[in-house]
Amino acid sequence: GAAVAGQASADGSAVEARGGSGLEATFVFPERWNCDSLVPEVDAMAAGASSAPPSRYTWKGFKDPVNSGKIIERASVAVVDAPSGKAAADLEKIYRTGTIEAIVGNLPSNSLSELAKADIFRASTRQDEGGTQYYEWELAASPATCSEDERKLLGVCPYKRITLVSAACVSVEGGDGAGDGTKLVTLTIDSQVESFQRYAKDIRQGIASFRIQ
Repeated sequence: GAAVAGQASADGSAVEARGGSGLEATFVFPERWNCDSLVPEVDAMAAGASSAPPSRYTWKGFKDPVNSGKIIERASVAVVDAPSGKAAADLEKIYRTGTIEAIVGNLPSNSLSELAKADIFRASTRQDEGGTQYYEWELAASPATCSEDERKLLGVCPYKRITLVSAACVSVEGGDGAGDGTKLVTLTIDSQVESFQRYAKDIRQGIASFRIQ
């Protein structure tokens, strides 16, 4: 399978997860977010198995250099095995179904952060220069419970968190000589609603910059 290793680029703008079998995923955040000072956290479950490479790297600690406020909660790149020849069609089906149940129920659990109750308020697709198709969603999540005062205005718990997801399928040659394999690679960016409203342009540009090579 494809191992991933995460690091921030020297100029502090691009963040990448690089695979030992030639798989490389990158996304770009503004230089002022000080990406070069962040060290990714490795998925503890995957790291515990010596025969399997870590499947997820998570970056935290993005802070506004002016007011030291938190910009996003986390950005995570996950790589999981996918059924060969079928995964791309599955992503298309999930996209066309257009429900949160289809996303959470069909994408691997470790490619998404935990969602309580979420609504889809934007969905799109794009294709990079190499022909890789990306499926992207913006999800607004509300907590399972909230105070009576919070419920009064809308009658439901207000949104607390925004999660942006980009997913694509790629074929890679197995580093163990096992031949080609299909990988589902995802980028998720989580932020609180207030932070998303302030940094929406930068966050959306970050998800749109996601590339897999």
